[in-house]
Amino acid sequence: MYTFVGFLIITSIVSGSVPRILGGKEAENGSVPRVVGGNEAEAKYPYQASIRIRGSHVCGASIISPYVILTAARCIYKKVPSQMTVVVGTNYLSQPGIVHTVNKLIWHEFYNECLVRNDIGLILVNGYIKYNDKIQPIPLARVYYVPQETNAVVTGWRKLNNGSDGMSNALQALNVTIVSQEMCQLYDWMATKNNICTSAKRNQACSGDPGSPLVFNGTQVGIVSYGRSCDYLSVYTRVFPYEQWINNITSNQHGIGSQVNSNMWSILLLAVSIIVFSL
Repeated sequence: MYTFVGFLIITSIVSGSVPRILGGKEAENGSVPRVVGGNEAEAKYPYQASIRIRGSHVCGASIISPYVILTAARCIYKKVPSQMTVVVGTNYLSQPGIVHTVNKLIWHEFYNECLVRNDIGLILVNGYIKYNDKIQPIPLARVYYVPQETNAVVTGWRKLNNGSDGMSNALQALNVTIVSQEMCQLYDWMATKNNICTSAKRNQACSGDPGSPLVFNGTQVGIVSYGRSCDYLSVYTRVFPYEQWINNITSNQHGIGSQVNSNMWSILLLAVSIIVFSL
């Protein structure tokens, strides 16, 4: 009897049916990501993620840890986690990637939807994001200053120019120019010191999806927030001012993951003990 019970416990652990506890509750809809399709995803921009609601792409995002996705608050504000997924590992909306269900949505406590203040949010995924050459985290900016008149890269699937507002199947990488903070706040009255602005050449795509990363010298310095049109500057949430806010949440998430692993090993040892004493 005890041998059989111990066998069932070990089988449950090995098969992954013991739920992974994240954010203080059981993971919903499974604790590990599922693979959609069979073709390999592109390896370029491995930090890019696609946020989807009922399977449709709505926003961009970036991988910053095995458990956490960084995006704009507007992408997740008052949304229903069970209706959302995060897809990583592919540069094409029509091609397979690895799908993660959503455990928890966290938008900044002072997010202002009308004034677009503190437009930053985090998605805690169920299970964990397994890194490989096609899936990697992006380092976050460690300093406030980003040199003006320098080039940065923003990625996303949305086409934004003066004649189009639609989706591209392939991930787009756009070269944009960082403008001075003075010009940013002068040109757009809603912009603050917690924003970065960029410009693009006329008739070129000028921004990415809301929530997508703005990358300078291999680090994420901004999150796509909004842009009025391609004749205006594009406005991003500046990442650095929120470093502590992000770290507090990601540190707690890592701690939970470590605790779960410890608990699983404890269960395994208990099962082995039951088997040994029953012999």
